[in-house]
Order: sequence, then structure tokens, then C-alpha cells
Amino acid sequence: NNEKRGTWSAGGVILKVPPENIYASRPEDMGLGNLLGIFTRRRDAIEHMKQKAVKYPVVAPEVLLMRTVNPVPHNYNEIAIIGTSEEGAEIDVIGYFVKTDSRGEPLDVETFLLYQKASELNGLPLIKIEE
Repeated sequence: NNEKRGTWSAGGVILKVPPENIYASRPEDMGLGNLLGIFTRRRDAIEHMKQKAVKYPVVAPEVLLMRTVNPVPHNYNEIAIIGTSEEGAEIDVIGYFVKTDSRGEPLDVETFLLYQKASELNGLPLIKIEE
């Protein structure tokens, strides 16, 4: 959706996520934090996400996009995913993105260089998103 270009940061990864790897979603913060820093066992992280799923069932992508307001910087969506599902499905990195100004110049040069290098090393596209 080219009309919804707000992002939380100046760059990031684009993921292909199987449905079984999505535990919860919400058009605002769920308070997940970074579960790797909280839980030492994968099983505990999965249980935590299952509890969030009861409270925040998966929302349709259209609902998440509808709630994305650009350029309000603190309105964002949160989606709880796991790299490898209990069924064994895995997420894939399929590209990278960087934010640019109206002239196509990166908003953050360091972020741009990081994702440009990752793009080249992995043979994946680098998408420029105008702020």
C-alpha cells in the first residue's frame, strides 16, 4: 500500500511469514518487548505469545494498515511472530527497506549503508520508501 509508508525506524527487514508463525497482532503496542532478552527458553517465549494471542487475536492486514497513520511517528502496529513455529514453518527474509527524503536520499546514512551491504551480501532487494 503506497499510501501507508510510515515506519518505526529508518530501515528494516521485509519478512515472508507463514500464518502459523503469527501469534498475535494489534493496531497498537502489545507490550511484547524483545522476548529474546526476557526468556531464556524458547518454550517460555512461545507460552508468553500464546497468552498474548488470547488477549490480542490476529488482526487482518487491512485493519493494521487502516490504523497506520503517516506521518504520526508513534502510531504503529505490533505483530508477534516466531522464527520457527511449533509445526516447523520458518520465516524468510525477502528484502530490506530504507527510508528516504523526497530526493531519494537516505534519512539515516548509517542505516542505509547497513542494509545496502546486507542486500548485496544476500542477493535481496533494497526498497527505498519515501518519507
